Amino acid sequence: MRRLLALLAFASVATAQPVPTKDAAAKMKLPPGFKVTLFAGEPEVVQPIAFTFDDRGRMWVVECLMYPKWSQDGKGGKDRVVILEDTDGDGKHDKKTVVLEDGVNLSGIELGFGGMYLCSSPNLIFIPIKDDKPGKPEVLLDGWNIKDAKHNVFNGLVWGPDGWLYGCNGIQTKSKVGKPGTPDKDRVPFDCGVWRFHPTRKVFEVVATGTTNPWGLDFDEHGEMFITNCVIDHLFHMVPGGRYTRMYGQDYNPHTYGYMGSAVDYKHWGGGHWTESRADKKTGALVKEHDDAGGGHAHSGAAIYLGDNFPKEYRNTLFTANIHGNRLNNDGLERTKSGMKGVRRPDFLFANDPWFRGICVKQGPAGELFVSDWCDTGECHNYDVADTTNGRIYRVTYGDLKPFKGDVSKMTDEELVKAVTSQNEWLSRKARRVLQERSVGRETKTSADELRKTLTAATESATKLRCAWALQGMNQLGEKEVYLLVNEKDVGLRAWGARLGMDREEPKSINRGFVTVLAEDPSPVVRRALATQLARQKGPSEPDAVTKLFQHDGDDPDTTLIMWYAAEAVGLDVEGLARRNVKAPLLYDFAARKFISAASDNKMLAVELALRELGSMPSDECRTAAVRGVTEGLRGVKDVTPSKRWQAIYSQYTKSESPDLRKQLDELGLMLGDETVVAFLKERIADAKKPAGERERAVSLLANRKTVGFDADLRKLLADPAVRAAAIRGLANYADDKTPAVLLEMYGKLTG
Repeated sequence: MRRLLALLAFASVATAQPVPTKDAAAKMKLPPGFKVTLFAGEPEVVQPIAFTFDDRGRMWVVECLMYPKWSQDGKGGKDRVVILEDTDGDGKHDKKTVVLEDGVNLSGIELGFGGMYLCSSPNLIFIPIKDDKPGKPEVLLDGWNIKDAKHNVFNGLVWGPDGWLYGCNGIQTKSKVGKPGTPDKDRVPFDCGVWRFHPTRKVFEVVATGTTNPWGLDFDEHGEMFITNCVIDHLFHMVPGGRYTRMYGQDYNPHTYGYMGSAVDYKHWGGGHWTESRADKKTGALVKEHDDAGGGHAHSGAAIYLGDNFPKEYRNTLFTANIHGNRLNNDGLERTKSGMKGVRRPDFLFANDPWFRGICVKQGPAGELFVSDWCDTGECHNYDVADTTNGRIYRVTYGDLKPFKGDVSKMTDEELVKAVTSQNEWLSRKARRVLQERSVGRETKTSADELRKTLTAATESATKLRCAWALQGMNQLGEKEVYLLVNEKDVGLRAWGARLGMDREEPKSINRGFVTVLAEDPSPVVRRALATQLARQKGPSEPDAVTKLFQHDGDDPDTTLIMWYAAEAVGLDVEGLARRNVKAPLLYDFAARKFISAASDNKMLAVELALRELGSMPSDECRTAAVRGVTEGLRGVKDVTPSKRWQAIYSQYTKSESPDLRKQLDELGLMLGDETVVAFLKERIADAKKPAGERERAVSLLANRKTVGFDADLRKLLADPAVRAAAIRGLANYADDKTPAVLLEMYGKLTG
């Protein structure tokens, strides 16, 4: 560990101090036309781990002074929340207000509903604010793990387009989340992924699981969610109900079986072990291959640009801080056949300071981009020492920029409805949230009616979505509006029709016909959206309503995995898949595996039941997958006696023209200890007329199962050139003193 920590402190060797605050912005490099200024720096701000903006455009900053010595008992808080305000519009803060001075383990902040929400491990807390002064904190949720946390506590608070508060959580913080006082058995287990909390219904949900240490979350113009991540791939398109690849460990659902991938096919580091993406520990210079690739493996912060200050080419692109690379990466976002992907773009900002540690990246009220700099020599793995005297926040603009002036919370309802459709997403999000706040305990029919009119009349998809999201937040999205979205030409609108229609407070009002229409949609984008909703909320009362959803084959692997998550949620088993003529082999594999794994008593009966519909399955690929699933479900199970029904199945399908099906049946038979299968395989090996490949496979199957007495057969097979190689490999499974002598005797006759 000491050796690792020494490696991590490379920057302190290269330079004992960061670039002076007054010179830091001038040292940075950006594309032509862009300008960076220091919005705030030490001592006015230190340890800026998170920030957000209020309805007046003022920046609220969390100063995390407790890291890395997190408080385990909730006492001794010294984290701060401060307001930084630019009163004269010159792009630099000139007024500071301290709101909170005794915060505990603060790592995230968002504003709304008359106060501030704070990630304060192990709690999500809400503190009412009046005249910039805090009221009594309320613990909304507790149970986030702080004992095992090092650098991946829960974080990244941001309002989602649907009116929920979203956040991230890391892989080491294995948590059990619930309202205070919730019994352990009723809590939600959760580690890495994305969660959400509803501000008025007080409901907590896990949205998607997987990744490693996500520390950045944002939504694009179409409401698609993305997180930035450390160590493994840096960018994930997160869909509700998704279960994504993890650095290690398993999903909490034991029947997941397969994980969705990231949104990228490129990396921001030059390969090798991830620790090698750090700069040279002697010179502080970044290794060239990592420099060219984008800087390194560690990313923090996510801002999808949706303002009107930057050139159009930057709209709907994602900015994230590359910690090892001391820069901002900029990735494009493009739709694929059924999802989204990241596209490599040139790096955007080079700090040219080895102390630069970008943490939080957000778009500002006027369309500018802000990034906070932790300003230190270590990084997430440097637990022992943190320089709490440093911190900077930078502001990036393009050309001339008119500062934001106003207060969204003081707008009239009519002004808010108009602001919902603004191309400046910062303003639209604020307006939607204020309308949501006003909808609590107050008549909002006029505003809702105006939003419905705009939704109906609009021609741009983004405008329609903003109106639908606003209505959803106000709990005013009706069946009529949902059907309007579902019948749009734009696949993104139809997909959101599926999400919103099944995510309302009263989803039961959406009838079975609605689900059936979506299940038959020709676009995998729409079908995936429906499947994700089924996966996370158990879907309709019976799976027949979504039969068509599972009959599509040939979609990409991630969509097929989502279909499994949905099929598992609605209770489709192997028989149900066959009866509905489902053509995706993966679903048969996983359904059979779950069926066998879940059988608590007679495993052999479960095998018979799982395979009794082989004849009804649409292809040999599906039959092979079902047998493979049974085989996987039985791994580790002992003392399963093969039945006559199984032997009849084997006898029937071992004559199949599919070599894969025959192979899978053989493997299952051996796992069951079926002596008839052993005899059959031995006959196949002895038949010199059989293809050499089939004979070799039979040798390998019997040898790998360490079939009793087969070592003697293997020694005899050494005389047969067609299967000699397989026989030699097979003998390695048996500890027999005779084997070396036999091999050495014939060694001179063997081929190379």
